[in-house]
Amino acid sequence: MLDEVRGLLPITLAPTALPELEVTEFAKHGAETVVFANVVVRRMLSALHGTLADLHRAGRLAEVEHSIATVSELFELTGNGM
Repeated sequence: MLDEVRGLLPITLAPTALPELEVTEFAKHGAETVVFANVVVRRMLSALHGTLADLHRAGRLAEVEHSIATVSELFELTGNGM
């Protein structure tokens, strides 16, 4: 289908239903932009569940401190630098 519309308008894809395809495959067929629309949120949700399970099991922050962003990184991301 992409070959049929190539060159008519810019092609942007959000390939959530095609996880096995590489970005290069979309580009070969004329896609100029590929948006992984919800993959970051889905990954964050998995991390959230794992982190909460670890905290519940251990009962202390030290259990997850090595695998989470620093408070400084959080403030930098939100524009509230320390």
